Parts: sequence; C-alpha cells; structure tokens
Amino acid sequence: MNSEIRSRVFDFSSEFRQDYWRKIYSTRSFPEEYWYSFSSKGLIGFLVSKDFGGLGLDLSNFCSAVQLTARYYAGAASYLFLSSCLSALIIERLGSESMKKEILPRLISGKSSLCIALTEENSGLDASSIETLATRKEESYIINGRKMFVSNLDRCEYMLLFARSEEGITAFLLETKNKAVEKKEIDKIGLEFIKLFSVDIKSIEVSGESILGKLGAGLKQMEEIFLMDRLATSSLLIGTGLLALDEASEYAKDRVAFGRKIGSNQGIQFPLADSACRLIASEALLMKACLEFDKDKGLVNTALLEAQNAASVATDTALQTFGGHGYLAEKDVGRHWKDVRAYRLHPLSEEIILASIGWRSLGLPKTY
Repeated sequence: MNSEIRSRVFDFSSEFRQDYWRKIYSTRSFPEEYWYSFSSKGLIGFLVSKDFGGLGLDLSNFCSAVQLTARYYAGAASYLFLSSCLSALIIERLGSESMKKEILPRLISGKSSLCIALTEENSGLDASSIETLATRKEESYIINGRKMFVSNLDRCEYMLLFARSEEGITAFLLETKNKAVEKKEIDKIGLEFIKLFSVDIKSIEVSGESILGKLGAGLKQMEEIFLMDRLATSSLLIGTGLLALDEASEYAKDRVAFGRKIGSNQGIQFPLADSACRLIASEALLMKACLEFDKDKGLVNTALLEAQNAASVATDTALQTFGGHGYLAEKDVGRHWKDVRAYRLHPLSEEIILASIGWRSLGLPKTY
C-alpha cells in the first residue's frame, strides 16, 4: 500500500479507539462517526476505477487496508469498510449505465448503502438451492420469497436480491423502502455493531432494468466478488487476531502475579508468540493468494481457513492471558474472541472449506 493511502487508512482507523468501540457494542448502535470518517475520505471507492470516481487500487492493497482497520482498532467492525467497498465494486462491474451514473457515486460517498440478500433458511451455504422466485410478467418480474441474514438492511437504500427465474438465478437491484419488502430483526450473540434481518418479499414487481448483469447468471457473475470477500474477511480476521494479541501482550507486561510480571512466564509468553507466528504465516498465505488471484484462485479458500484458525487461536490465547479479567465486559478481548468465532461459520464454514480442498486438491469424492 502506498504511503499516502496507508496514512489515510491509518488516520481514520486509529481515530476510533477501544473506548469508542466499547460504547458501540454496549449500546448495540451503528458506528455513525466511523462510517462518516471513511466515507468522507473516499475510501469506499477503494476498488472502483478512477473513471468512476474511485481510487482504482488492487486486491492486495485492499486486504492490507482491511487488516489495518481491524488492528487499529475496529476488529471485526472493519467488515463495514470491506462490505461497502465490495458493494460499490458490484455496481461498477454489473450495474447498468444508469446505475453507474446515479447509484455508484452515492455509494462511494456513503450517502447510500447496499445490502445483499442471498441466503435463505433452507438453502444455508448452498446458494444454488434458493427458492425465492422471480416470475416474468411481460417486461417485468414478480418476486416472492424469504431471505435470512441480511446485514444492515435498516440503513440501506438498495438491496441486491438473488431470485430464481426461468433462466436461472438472477440478481436484482431493489429499493428497500418498497412496501413489499418486510423486514424483521434477528437477535444474535455477537457482532453488535451491525444488525441482521430476515426479509419477506411479497409480490414485489420490478422492471427488467433492475437486473444486474446477465439474466440467469447471478451466481456465476458474482463468483469473483465472493472470492474477494473471502480474502478481505481473512484480512479482517488476521487484523482482529493481532489486535487481541496487542492487548494481551500489554496486559502481560503490566500484570503482576506471584511476585512477577506474568509476561515473563513461559506459560504466558510462548502461547502468545506461537499465536503471532500463526497470524504472520496466515498473512503471508493471504498475500500470495491476492497476488495470484488473477491467474489462479485456488488459494482463496485455504487462505480463509488458515485465517479462521490463526485468529481463533490468537483470540483464545489472548483471553486466557487475561485470566478471569478477560471475561469481564470492561475488557475488549472477550468481544474479539466472540466475534472471531462467528467468522468460522461465514462467509464459508470450516467444514465446507475442508470438503472443497479434499475434493479439488486431493481428488477425494465430492461431499456436497
């Protein structure tokens, strides 16, 4: 990442320290100041080409920026940065000329937001089995269905909805204020900076102009974006793991037990050092996956799996370093531990990744 961009990312990230995020989590509120900071600096256009008002930077720089925002000091809340950047890229790549002219500038400026409605209760990670139906009516479509795990719907003006049409799964861009879109918040046990919703779509009529990309090619044309999301999520996990280790190391330097600072004990020091090595190795694999992305995407899932594992070990080790204090709400390490655990379930679960590697790399029978 060039020094100017790195400085811009670091400036907005380090502006919001632990006390800010502690308040956000305790009040379960959206971090409006954080959102305004990175959107006002033009960072939502990180991946969008300069022709459309973006920064035109590449995947490696993007992942480095996500990791930086996670470590100083957003942790898992850097998801808001990565998701908004990828949402803008979707419109640049798949949107119509009118969408690029009217909607893309609003996304880059942070004046509008886009959420994605793909997952359904029965489909889970099997996106090809979604049941939401788009029925053609002359030049329009009537859409009916129900979606789960839609992030930030309450703040988004637009929704990227995947539905099954006669031609296959198609991506539609909807306005969320439509009365046919009914949302219900879903309670969860972590990631308090963001809200999740289930969505009922009841006979909403949309024109053919709302289709993103090609009819029936919704999943195929989004494949590369989804892979980029996995790499960015890997960066989020690595940054959050490093943040947890930073906090645990500082605690170990100061905490005195049995007449000595606990950081001088090998039982504390060695697990922290081992966790740091895992994160460093995971970062190296991630960067390799980014650099080879255009010609070979085979490392993407491996990079995500290793980031999941390394961040899980790091946050658990950090929590253990704090002892009983780590379980107190006033300490941030418990929040990192809980948030990282969620990312072992999505965007891909460990089991799906391992099944994919077993099939593609080892030639074992396909299990899904």
